[in-house]
Amino acid sequence: MSERAADFLEGFKDEHVHATGYPQDHSEARDLANQSVAEAEAKGIPRAELDAAADGDLVGYMQDALEGANDAEVQRLADKDD
Repeated sequence: MSERAADFLEGFKDEHVHATGYPQDHSEARDLANQSVAEAEAKGIPRAELDAAADGDLVGYMQDALEGANDAEVQRLADKDD
């Protein structure tokens, strides 16, 4: 796995993945994956490196990131109510 691809994905996730509610399908994850590929390729990081950094499933990686962001927001709101 490429360290630069892993670093890119972490930065991309921090910048572009936000709690937006739990999606009913994977369209948002697909859009994020496509956007990440375009941005990475513009920086000289090929899709193959991104796929490897995402354990071979870039859409799944983005879906997990979206779910994690939503889970964190739910927890933040629950903690706020305590």
